[in-house]
Amino acid sequence: MTYDREREIASSWERNAGAWSRAIAENRIASRRAGTDRAMVETIARLRPRRVLDLGCGEGWLTRALVERLGCRVVGADGSRDLVETARRLDPGSTYLHLSYEAIIAEPARLPEAVDLIACNFALFGQALSPLLAALTSALAPGGAIVIQTLHPWQSRPGGRYRDGWQTETFAALGGEAWDAMPWYFRTLASWTGELGTAGLAVVEIVEPVGADGGDPLSLILICRRAAGPGPGATSRAA
Repeated sequence: MTYDREREIASSWERNAGAWSRAIAENRIASRRAGTDRAMVETIARLRPRRVLDLGCGEGWLTRALVERLGCRVVGADGSRDLVETARRLDPGSTYLHLSYEAIIAEPARLPEAVDLIACNFALFGQALSPLLAALTSALAPGGAIVIQTLHPWQSRPGGRYRDGWQTETFAALGGEAWDAMPWYFRTLASWTGELGTAGLAVVEIVEPVGADGGDPLSLILICRRAAGPGPGATSRAA
């Protein structure tokens, strides 16, 4: 059952690719307007990478933003052929790979080599993340980081219940399109650190972006490095 749901996540992005690209272009996602985009770009900028892999790049907005702001070399990768084609059309100067998570796990050598940072911006929705995360570590340069932005576990807990489990995203809040529902796996902070630890990674910093009103966190950003590698002790701060 879990395997079927993991495959359904990938196929839903194929079916929703056009609607998603239009939602991004029309700036319809409230959390992005409130600050999650800015928080991800600023977190990455602070780490000053020269080579970046934007995993689950979608139509490529983050790749384009990092190239423009940091002048670094960014490769985007996504499992949706339509999204990759849109990214290439919007940004012919960058490299975009059509590469599924299954393919990455099976052949990590297909990833770019020796990147300073791998960005996973709302791109990890499955239950079994450690095989993918372990494969990603093979692409990191010494001292490199994986930066994950995801739903904040406390704010997104389904029905007020703080426990791991499968949920369904209908995209109803985005409106104006015929969306196909997508399964996604809700996980607690402990579950996140467990998956990362199994993959040989450690959280070295937690960022919890808040909106202009200074209220509840908009998202959770985890900065991770190889568990045996360099890095400070885990810290937490609001952005």
